[in-house]
Amino acid sequence: MSEFKQQIESELRNLLKELRADFESQKDVSVMQRVMYGLEVHQIEQELKSLEFEDTKRQLEEARDRYAELYDFAPIAYVTFDNQAHITELNLAATKLFAEEYNKIINQPIGRWLDEEDSQRFLQHLYEVSYSRKKISTELKLVFQDGRTHYIHLESIAVRDNDGVATRCQTAILDISHTKKTEEKLRIAHEDLEQRVEERTQELQRANEALQKVIKNHEHANEKLRQASIVFDNTEDGIIIMDEATKIVNVNRAFTKILGYTFEELLGKTPKDLLTNRTDNEQYRNMQLTLAKTGHWKGEVWYENKNGEHIPIWANINTVKNTIDVLSHYVAIVTDITSLKETEKKLEHLAHHDVLTGLSNRLNYTANIRQAMKRAQRRKRRLALLLLDLDGFKEINDAYGHAVGDILLKVVAERLQDCVRNEDIVARLGGDEFTVILEDINQFEDAGFIADKILSSITVPVDIERKQIIPKTSIGISMYPDDAKDAEDLLRMADAAMYRSKELGGNTYQFFTKELSKNVVETLTLERQLRQALRNNEFEVYYQPQITTLNDNVVGMEALIRWNHPERGLLSPEQFIEVAEESGLIDDIDNWVLHTACRQIKMWEMVGLPPIRISINMTGRTLLHDENIVKKVRHAIEQADLDPSLLELEMPEKVLKITDKTIGILKELKSIGIRLSVGDFGTGYSSITSLKQLPIDTLKIDRSFVGDIPNNPNDVALTSALIAMGHNLHMKVIAEGVSTNEQMRFLRDQGCDEMQGFLFSKPVSSENARYFMEHHKHN
Repeated sequence: MSEFKQQIESELRNLLKELRADFESQKDVSVMQRVMYGLEVHQIEQELKSLEFEDTKRQLEEARDRYAELYDFAPIAYVTFDNQAHITELNLAATKLFAEEYNKIINQPIGRWLDEEDSQRFLQHLYEVSYSRKKISTELKLVFQDGRTHYIHLESIAVRDNDGVATRCQTAILDISHTKKTEEKLRIAHEDLEQRVEERTQELQRANEALQKVIKNHEHANEKLRQASIVFDNTEDGIIIMDEATKIVNVNRAFTKILGYTFEELLGKTPKDLLTNRTDNEQYRNMQLTLAKTGHWKGEVWYENKNGEHIPIWANINTVKNTIDVLSHYVAIVTDITSLKETEKKLEHLAHHDVLTGLSNRLNYTANIRQAMKRAQRRKRRLALLLLDLDGFKEINDAYGHAVGDILLKVVAERLQDCVRNEDIVARLGGDEFTVILEDINQFEDAGFIADKILSSITVPVDIERKQIIPKTSIGISMYPDDAKDAEDLLRMADAAMYRSKELGGNTYQFFTKELSKNVVETLTLERQLRQALRNNEFEVYYQPQITTLNDNVVGMEALIRWNHPERGLLSPEQFIEVAEESGLIDDIDNWVLHTACRQIKMWEMVGLPPIRISINMTGRTLLHDENIVKKVRHAIEQADLDPSLLELEMPEKVLKITDKTIGILKELKSIGIRLSVGDFGTGYSSITSLKQLPIDTLKIDRSFVGDIPNNPNDVALTSALIAMGHNLHMKVIAEGVSTNEQMRFLRDQGCDEMQGFLFSKPVSSENARYFMEHHKHN
């Protein structure tokens, strides 16, 4: 106890001694006794409040640490560093975390996104990792040029060569910005509590100052005691005063309010009488032993109020001794922590559940699948993992908006829960992706039965905002232990089976097979090689001439990507673009082609060739779903110092969806001054009405219609109609796949504006394209 508190105690004890002598002759001795008890309360109240504050502070800090640890096991990004802290490899999740193009991140020092202090911390982290055989953790703050900051948790382990020397560091990164925000909320709550404690301490200080005056001037003793009684009765926390037998002799108003009992109903009871069965006998015995040994105890107990409800209480109990150092009373300060418990419960729920649907989130799924696999191993039973992805969900979002999409996700979540047993676990991994964990499966057919039930339930039409939507889903099923022995592989196998369902047209389910396993390995290998290709500059742009039917001049070039694979030779887009799209690498590849083609136009200009238009194929994902596409196109044009009218972006007809978002993006692109064209026209069944709404300059007739001209009457009629339709919409028309003079003459007679195909040239390198432009003469 501090010197100040000792002085207060000494003065109070002297006052009590004098008061006992003064009031021995009074008739109402019991009332005077209660007053003196009140004085003893105020003697220790300041110290108790200090203890309460320290305990509350510890409790908040423990809560903060507990919830921060929940994020350590979340699925995270992976980054590999060399010994100089340069990023040598990263996955898609890491790329999204940095929110920059892959090429702008790779081989960059991590210090580019750290301040000086965190840069030094990471170097120290890298040093510790290189000399340890265990995972090493640390936390950093990423700072981006646009002002964004991300707090990240890193877990790193060294990768060593045959001599045991650390050559690189593999790091798992978890975005803990949300956790930091939670910590900030806890900090604010902590500061608020600290302020409240300070205010109460000041109140007690004023009361103590009043008591000092009482000591100096006995004529005003009654008034000062009344002031102290007011403080006792009006403090927000409950106060209980017990005799040496722990029977209640006094309580303040706050305590009666907490439990709903009157003062008279509480007198003579013991706190044990108020405890619920949640506080067991062993805890109560420990409380008594601690009080006897140390003179104080603090902890969480549960009281039952007058209505029979259980109330969580944080209690601080201290012993009080008389002037001859003999135990005379117990004083307890109790706080109703119901609101704290509710907040704790909400935080616990948010940490493990999806906010939109209320289902288990990815973090909870990861813990559940691992526990389920352990149970299956002990019981020697099968476990089925169903991975679901809604078919066409992006199109629903684009057509009707995200609010409708969110309602649909809630409906799907409810239907999934209705299709499974209570013990089965349904989770939302993110977006439109769900999982179902089925335990105690006897045979494969049991999982198939549940999948059939889910498909039937989900495809029931849904009415949302006067729109009828028929949701559909593709399901992949993997079995433990048949298909995989760990959680990550089991999910990967279910994912492969799910994509097989989509390939078969969707709205069905597929079990994982060995053939799919081979495809998964091949896809992962190709994805890894694609990432290396970007780093090693293995891509090349080929160019195919586009000829005007008016005078056979070269008026354009179509840019077509090729991959100079180190083992398989020159690969066409059909051999790798699908994997690039699924892995998310397509954005970086499209951006590379865009910059390369723009520079090539300028280089041809510089060697004296006339300005020529270049048409670049853009995937629907990049053109219509990349939020930065307009900025990227403008940057490529500015960097090459290019006339925007020489650049044409071509999109496949099948990706055209007439939405406000699509129209907005295309209009923004047109405002730059570039041209827009629709490729593979005739295969996507676009209506004239839809085409009229889009700012399109050129229609490109698909080669499948040109190939049989003039032998196939249907193709002749259809091609003629497409050319006429394009002209009626004030668009130019170009035909691809022209390989014979008969086809060329037919197209010229029908008024087709431009042609390209093997009759003129196959796709060639930039040097050969230059040679063609310099020497082209049509025979």
